[in-house]
Amino acid sequence: MRKLTVISLALLLVTLLGSAAIAGGADEWGQYQKDAQHVGAIDLSLPDTNNVSRRTDNIGAVDGSQPVVAGDKAYVYTGVAGTSGAIYCYNLITGAKVWNTAVAPVSANVSWSSPAVTDGVVYIGSGSKVQALDAADGDILWTRDLEAINPGAQVVNSSPAVVDGRLVIGDFGNGCYYCLDTSENGKLLWTFDLEASCMAMSTACIAGDRVFVGQGAAFGAPVTPNGKVWCVNLASGDAISSWGTGGSFTTVGKQDMTGTVTAFGDFIYFTDFTYGAATEPNCYLYCLRAQTGAEAWKVPVFGSDGAPSVVDGYIVTSGQAAGAWPAPGVNWTTCVSADTTTGTTPEQVWTRSGIGGNTMSACIANDRIAVGTGVSGWPPFTATDLYVLKASDGSTVWHSTEAGSPPVATPYGLLSLGDGKMITFGGGTAASDFYFAEGTTRDGYQEWICLENPTDTATDAEIDYMTDTGQTATQGVRLEPMTRTTIDVNLFMGTGLDVSAHVHGPGRFVAERAIYFETPTMCGGEQVMGVTAPSKSLLYAEGTTRAGFQTWMALENPGESDANVVVTYLFADGSEPIQENRRVPAHSRMTVDVNAKVGADRDVSIAVTSSVPIVGERVMYFTLPTPILGVNPAGVHNCTGVDGGRTTWYFAEGTTRQNFSEWLCLMNPGAVDATATVEYLAPGGVLKTQTAAVPANSRFTVSVNQEVGPDADVGMLVTSDRPLVAERPMYFQFCPVDVAGQIWGGGHDSAGAPYSAYRWEFAEGCTRDGYQTFLCISNPGPADAPVTIDYYIQTSEGGTETMTEEVTVPARSRITVFVNDSVGPGRDVAADVSSTVPVVVERPMYFGGIRCGGGDSRGLPAAL
Repeated sequence: MRKLTVISLALLLVTLLGSAAIAGGADEWGQYQKDAQHVGAIDLSLPDTNNVSRRTDNIGAVDGSQPVVAGDKAYVYTGVAGTSGAIYCYNLITGAKVWNTAVAPVSANVSWSSPAVTDGVVYIGSGSKVQALDAADGDILWTRDLEAINPGAQVVNSSPAVVDGRLVIGDFGNGCYYCLDTSENGKLLWTFDLEASCMAMSTACIAGDRVFVGQGAAFGAPVTPNGKVWCVNLASGDAISSWGTGGSFTTVGKQDMTGTVTAFGDFIYFTDFTYGAATEPNCYLYCLRAQTGAEAWKVPVFGSDGAPSVVDGYIVTSGQAAGAWPAPGVNWTTCVSADTTTGTTPEQVWTRSGIGGNTMSACIANDRIAVGTGVSGWPPFTATDLYVLKASDGSTVWHSTEAGSPPVATPYGLLSLGDGKMITFGGGTAASDFYFAEGTTRDGYQEWICLENPTDTATDAEIDYMTDTGQTATQGVRLEPMTRTTIDVNLFMGTGLDVSAHVHGPGRFVAERAIYFETPTMCGGEQVMGVTAPSKSLLYAEGTTRAGFQTWMALENPGESDANVVVTYLFADGSEPIQENRRVPAHSRMTVDVNAKVGADRDVSIAVTSSVPIVGERVMYFTLPTPILGVNPAGVHNCTGVDGGRTTWYFAEGTTRQNFSEWLCLMNPGAVDATATVEYLAPGGVLKTQTAAVPANSRFTVSVNQEVGPDADVGMLVTSDRPLVAERPMYFQFCPVDVAGQIWGGGHDSAGAPYSAYRWEFAEGCTRDGYQTFLCISNPGPADAPVTIDYYIQTSEGGTETMTEEVTVPARSRITVFVNDSVGPGRDVAADVSSTVPVVVERPMYFGGIRCGGGDSRGLPAAL
């Protein structure tokens, strides 16, 4: 668990079991404060300096608004109060304007709403209208006039929040929230009215089946203030009466709640607001239990109309100490450390005066925080400055007098609005660090590292190797443009070593690791995508010590300090968890024998916490006790795990053909029972929907073959009302295409993808004799996905050949591409899969001959 203050190993033992939902993956900032939960955090690095890489023209961008991002495109809301409104689309690589489209005029009361972009559609609330635009060309797809529902409707502060075809937005003028069906041209599903004479300024927070919205008294209201947070059922629009008091939570002194709720794990966070000059904190940052509305804690702060930003271990909120009207107040930003898994131990870590604003929300990116600053008044916010701070103490990394709207981190730089322009700081690239905890050059094992450079610029990478004895070595590799390169680890490191690796370098590239083995008792192999960042928390849904299975944990510590590690085992039968402590020295690796610790015949999930960031892989050798086609498959499969539970997981691969046995493992690391829903996506659409109960601190296993029946190729969409971890192991007797008389036995495993993406990259792939490679592409969204596959083929002469293939994946379905047919035989191949609609891609690869088996790799998500 990431903390700003030092925490004891004993505390790690306790807090592990309530793992929170991960605050931000390497996905995109597609809605206000990133997503419909508004966590305001993302797994990217912020620029080291305030260098501006590009500025747009003055397009009239609204300073209090926030750009949103899909792939390599940014979408910006602009306009002048009461007269004009527009959405601008920019290419983040080139800085070029792609399109701009006029939308409904901005409210006469001004607006600092932000767009939302999902599934190839941009949504905006402007004036009295909600509009949907094609993200590719800006064409208006539909318009819903809220005045036709409620005369006098106007959107001011509320941004659209979009989840699974439902859009929720607030009506400032009428004090209510609307839920629209995005698949039915904005058809009204429900309206939720606040109490009389109240404003709906919040952006709705959607978490599972619940919507959290704020309430504040309207100007001149007979009852003022009148602050509450309401919990509303997403399906019906009714207040959930069992939550709080009759569906609402009242703030201290009824101070208005005009900002936005943030949902993270089992809790929600928000800051209230009050008018009038103040020299001491006169509002609160609240933490409530999301399921019940009970207050967990509150900390005094100054008021804010923004949303708190939350990661595992701390919360950042920005606002303003109000001045005597019309004089502007004093801006502030505060960081509070807390246990975000149990809702305890809040402690203010630091406060910065002069940074923030009354409508400000921060952006957390790894160990840094970006915060805009401006002058508050009317219009409500004029951007003046942008700060990047250290998360640990709030000290300034850099400061710019340009921009200052709520900032957005992207792989292409940090975005912020100011003076009517969108300004990009730094250049940024996709991940150029990849970690592999597992690896060996023992007798009978052959290890490879596969590298793909998908760019048109050469780069130099380095591979740092770490062994269990503390031996280290570094290998330099030149990566030419648009190429795939294969590294023989055995040749460089020598034989007889257990070895981890860290691949790093400037620019953008992709790294995978493949291991093949043959011993006197079994043979097999596996491939995994590199992990792009170490973590203090690692979770694995699968693991077993049944007869025929041997489970190991490989732990890599690439850092400068020794790692104190706690490994916790959760069991399917609900018995008490077992824990063990390990110490992994700096720049080394360690192997943990799971069977030896938990004993025989246990189905187990594994949770790892560490005092410093580490990398882990769970390795399972097996001889399946249940025969397939009369033979017991044997081999190995690996999983790199995930760093937190989520309420949504995606799988592209899966089949229940007679020569495959597919399973879904669900881990609940939290303290509350969960209900999971599994949608099976077949080539013809959704084949079946299943629900499953997953008890707290436990795991549950689904036999996919039994659930969907035989001969079905299925991807999966797993959703849950509580954060879970999902893995999909598969065992097989693979019958190779157009190869008579051979059967290749083995197994492979993958954790779910936490999100769909516009691009997926793969460094490995092979169509030589004895190898068959596939791409499984799942489209969980409501629109068909046009997909382009770019292949980078390593030639025998050392050069590279490129090929392109185009396919269409229908909505809510999956397809399979046989790469051998696409590129021909005898090829070593990397692949980039891109789409204008977010998809999920996995690459299963099967092999036979001297060694038989298979592996599966989930691609590396990247920007277009």
